[in-house]
Amino acid sequence: MVIHDTAGPGSVVHSDYAKVKTIKCKRLLLTHTPDVFVSIKPIVRSGKTYNIRKNKVYEIVNNEEKKLIGDVWMKKFGAGFIGIKNTFGKFKVVEDSEQQLSILKRNEESKQNILFYCDLYEDINGGYYQYLSDKTKKYFIRDDNKVELIEYKKNSSFGTTIKNLRKKLEVKYLTKSNL
Repeated sequence: MVIHDTAGPGSVVHSDYAKVKTIKCKRLLLTHTPDVFVSIKPIVRSGKTYNIRKNKVYEIVNNEEKKLIGDVWMKKFGAGFIGIKNTFGKFKVVEDSEQQLSILKRNEESKQNILFYCDLYEDINGGYYQYLSDKTKKYFIRDDNKVELIEYKKNSSFGTTIKNLRKKLEVKYLTKSNL
């Protein structure tokens, strides 16, 4: 198991992602990444707890061990996201000439190399929720730890409790034999 700092091209402190992603280690976890960062290796985040047992990594969610799932990870100003490959997904993972990754909307113009298409989910306290690209909506964690989707209108807002998709995604992902 290797936990490694990484950065964008030309960092004088941390290793460039282009080099780190080639490390021959099945269980490579990235930490201390830039504020906006995309990786095909899992990104661990502050405030989360992980167990490493029998050469496998588990995230502790509500006192339960959960396998890490995903094909791409994104950190964006402290928030975490996972992407799961889907030929018909709403997003695409692209790579630039310096081997840095980005996640774009499927129909967004780009001259970068498309690696794959995916669906994107926000990781909130270990639960997975649809990625919100609509600026009039945001997730809110209530005092009872339920996640509420808040939608803002011109003169009002309203909220709806949202279901955690992690269990459904785990079943779907793990049956693909990705881990």
